[in-house]
Amino acid sequence: MADRLRVGFMGLGYMGQPMVTRLLDAGHAVTVHNRNRDKCAPFAARGATVAASPRELAAGSDVVVSMLATSAAVEATVAGDDGVLAGARPGLTLIDMGSTAPQVSTALAATCATRGVAMLDAPVAGTVRAATDGTLVVMVGGDESAYAAQAGLLSTFGKHVFYLGPSGSGARMKLVVNILLSLTSQALAESLVFGAAQGLDRQKMLDVLVTTPSSSGVVQRKGQAMVNRDFKPAAPLRLLYKDLGQALSVAQELEIPLPATATAHALYATGMARGLAEQDFAAIHAVMEHLAGLDTRKNP
Repeated sequence: MADRLRVGFMGLGYMGQPMVTRLLDAGHAVTVHNRNRDKCAPFAARGATVAASPRELAAGSDVVVSMLATSAAVEATVAGDDGVLAGARPGLTLIDMGSTAPQVSTALAATCATRGVAMLDAPVAGTVRAATDGTLVVMVGGDESAYAAQAGLLSTFGKHVFYLGPSGSGARMKLVVNILLSLTSQALAESLVFGAAQGLDRQKMLDVLVTTPSSSGVVQRKGQAMVNRDFKPAAPLRLLYKDLGQALSVAQELEIPLPATATAHALYATGMARGLAEQDFAAIHAVMEHLAGLDTRKNP
């Protein structure tokens, strides 16, 4: 267990809530901030302090952890007029655990350094269940000594914690992970729809697929969600759509092709247009059903 710290936490969404619970269970002195203040109430009931702003959060913390949905939100809460840097003391460490664009992570880390604040980009792989169990995969970029100082805290959230290199490295690795995750999910949905169009039973198809060399944790977990058409969000589709877009932006800068990623991004965009943004990314199956016309006629 990490030493007891004063930890500020920003962002009480799907992932942030179980992560704060783990901090409290570990005995840390926790302060929380969220745009929707109502989400702070359960943690206040457990003894957490509620900060009115990121600035106030930083002023009373040794470490600030953010789990925010967009790069723009991270920029505003860190470098805004009432942001973390406005209240930070030299020696503070900021750990950004959301899926922030690598370019933004690198720029913010440089800004933080001018104020004596160390910033780590430490996005995670895993869903709400992994966040609850403390079995996330944590990918860290930033100053190595800052990482070493916070490795114990990061282990509160993750079973596997990897140091990847300088600032932005964790954010870049997250895009690598989510390309594979998105393509695997889309390919699985396409396979199931192809079989269903031929009259094969979805559950029986999945029973076969999980025994083959192409099986994976994604095939097993998301395959069952697709068969059951259970898209309760463990990781919303909009987040993978966002990360695929960020990956394509980086690829454009590098002048390298990502053809399968571009196709997947277009399919996830179709899911966004069909109102599936807040559904689990397994809802890419519903997109493939729609494109095949299986959502308007009887199918297994």
